[in-house]
Amino acid sequence: MMEASLKNIIEDETALPKVSELERLTNIPHNTISNALRRPVGKTSFEVVAKILMAAKVSIDKVAKETVATKELTPAQEEKAFMSQTDLKSLTIMGIKFSTQENYWKTRDSILNSIYEGHHSTIRDVKDAYKQLEEHVPIDHVVADIISEYQN
Repeated sequence: MMEASLKNIIEDETALPKVSELERLTNIPHNTISNALRRPVGKTSFEVVAKILMAAKVSIDKVAKETVATKELTPAQEEKAFMSQTDLKSLTIMGIKFSTQENYWKTRDSILNSIYEGHHSTIRDVKDAYKQLEEHVPIDHVVADIISEYQN
């Protein structure tokens, strides 16, 4: 299971401020911020993570949810946690509403399968499925966006 980067966690909640803005707000050197945003959040000092999250106006609880809380879950526990964030009546998964039951089921089943392959489900997974199924963004564009994000 790959731990989320600080950049991913912030972007799941809000727009990522520019590094120069984070540098100004936190008094942390530019390189430290850049590195902290790229690597898994658990590989960065708590102080740096906390300062960046405060500057980005993201709750530290989000980091706990994305890292510590999910590391110890079995696939069955992960499935239960994921399923608690789905609603067939409203066709929502992690708060994202799908227009059809077909798109809802495709996304839900795909994420459930990935859980049993060892992947931790995130809102990013749902957003990517939404782009492809609801906005009709070609899969190669979705993949290119993901690759580009991890290269930056």
